[in-house]
Amino acid sequence: MKLQQHQTKRSQNHISSHLLRGLLQTQGFVIFRASELGYRQEPTPAQRELIELAKSLGADPYAKNCSRYRCLHRGVFIPSKGALIFTPSSVDEVTGEKFNSYLQGEENQEHANLERRFSPMPVKMQRNTALRDLVKRDFRVTPFSDGEDDAYAVTFHVIRHVVAQGEKAASSPDLIHTDDVLLSFVHVLERTNVVGGVNCIARIRHEGKAWNTVPIEDVLAQTTVTEPFDGYAFIDDAVGHYVSPIEVAAGHVEGARTVLIVDFAPLRPARTLELPPLKAA
Repeated sequence: MKLQQHQTKRSQNHISSHLLRGLLQTQGFVIFRASELGYRQEPTPAQRELIELAKSLGADPYAKNCSRYRCLHRGVFIPSKGALIFTPSSVDEVTGEKFNSYLQGEENQEHANLERRFSPMPVKMQRNTALRDLVKRDFRVTPFSDGEDDAYAVTFHVIRHVVAQGEKAASSPDLIHTDDVLLSFVHVLERTNVVGGVNCIARIRHEGKAWNTVPIEDVLAQTTVTEPFDGYAFIDDAVGHYVSPIEVAAGHVEGARTVLIVDFAPLRPARTLELPPLKAA
């Protein structure tokens, strides 16, 4: 009986991933619950560890007027082997500190054409089994063509905002934007004692505009992701995205919101995405 239940669960997970993949491919984005990726309702010990590890990240040196903490790391994912290999970080020749660079394009006017240096992902987080499992689950949703020997570049951003009473924390940029990547998954790891943080998807022609200027007919989705490992994915060329600022909820003195972003890109140029019609919208 247990074997039959396990096989049934795996079949349901496969169907859910297939449906999410279809929506991502045709819409250019998809919003999902963790259960649709095959997660159980209650977090596992490894998932709880990942959430706790994200609370000890170093401060973002580029954050203005807010308490933002983050790390950045890159790796290579080989689906046929289920292997995730993290690449070595750079080392500052003067200080000896490790860092990973992120060259911002013109899509983010706050840091346009600026090379920013972020702290690497902590080793314990790299080794966390829930993180590695999440990459596999996300990849099943990607509309990449299949191939036995394919390898994919993976970029991880973990970003945590902490707010006190009277403060407001906005993401960068605080506008509808794209990220100059191919495909991204965004998972909420923690959302505690905050309001706001509304996730918005719009037609790409509104890139660089304030969310409140978008006509209702060009709003493709608007939702607040609240539960651990729930999230959304988008093809960067297809849609613009935005998340509203967060503030402390009434009756509390401090709040926090943490997200994990996973970007995928094939290392073989021949492996491409089928972009949806929204690309030209």
